[in-house]
Amino acid sequence: MEETDNVMDPGEKISEMNSKDTGNNEPADQPAESSETEKLYFAVGRTRGTRIMAWILLGLIFLIFVGFIICLVTGSPYLYAMLFLLIFVPVFFYLMLWIKKVFGK
Repeated sequence: MEETDNVMDPGEKISEMNSKDTGNNEPADQPAESSETEKLYFAVGRTRGTRIMAWILLGLIFLIFVGFIICLVTGSPYLYAMLFLLIFVPVFFYLMLWIKKVFGK
């Protein structure tokens, strides 16, 4: 018997919480009215678009980092511009997410 049999993925946990909270055995696609279930769903589940955008932004930051290293090695005059972008881009997107969280309610 494998040890991974006891491991539960987040969808199963939400389904289990739904059945406990509502007293019935409804599937996970019909969410319960419990705020605890909602919090767990939003903490674990991200939309597909959010994940795609996160990968795109990570790729962009990686490309800026590679450009910075190339400018550093070659002595390019664009070194300080790349350093600025390397710092500014993640800070900018963090601030955008923070503003969305604060004012999005």
